[in-house]
Amino acid sequence: MSVPGPINARLSLRAAGDMGPSSGPNPLRDRWLLQHGYAPESTALRRQTHSRQVVVVERESAAACHIEADGMLSADRDLSLAVTVADCMPIFLFDRATGAFGLLHSGWKGTGVAAIALELMRRHWGIEAADLDVVLGPCIGACCYRVDETRARAYAAEWGGAAVRTGPEAAYYLDLRAANIALLQERGVARITVVSDCTVCNERLGSFRREGAERFTRMLAVMTGATGQEQEL
Repeated sequence: MSVPGPINARLSLRAAGDMGPSSGPNPLRDRWLLQHGYAPESTALRRQTHSRQVVVVERESAAACHIEADGMLSADRDLSLAVTVADCMPIFLFDRATGAFGLLHSGWKGTGVAAIALELMRRHWGIEAADLDVVLGPCIGACCYRVDETRARAYAAEWGGAAVRTGPEAAYYLDLRAANIALLQERGVARITVVSDCTVCNERLGSFRREGAERFTRMLAVMTGATGQEQEL
């Protein structure tokens, strides 16, 4: 998979092995980072809790993986940001003018973390949403994200009817992409690239739902503030 434009990002595949947990050491993850040109000691991870918490990462706080957050922002091009995903969506943010960048972990509970990140980038660096390039990475698609009626109605109430699809036998399916595209566009983001792969359908990708709670593969999404063209996800 490739990401057009200036975002310098990668995503490990299922074959690379489990890259979690985000808040603890993982020698396999460190080897993968080194193999792809990222320094583990300069790659920030945080303890992911499916929240909408977003933090700004600076050099002195890069290694603080015990801090709870599902989104990170930085303007330090010598740092990398990383999140682990296995059906949730990695969201990559980049501002061409300042070099500020962000990486988010967004599942159904965390939908809305992108709105928090946009506001924090505006307050911290004066970046407007219209100036950003945003990439929505692979996630569980609406084809596979079946949920019960209670969750579907709650999700639709917060993110609109397009964020929930109905199927045969009155089944309900969440559409993480539709929800995030809508909230980004409502806030003025114009340059949105969507990676359409469903993590459940594509067996090259790690999936909690397909592989099961005991065996699922957490993939590592990582990015830097350096620009790049056609970077491989």
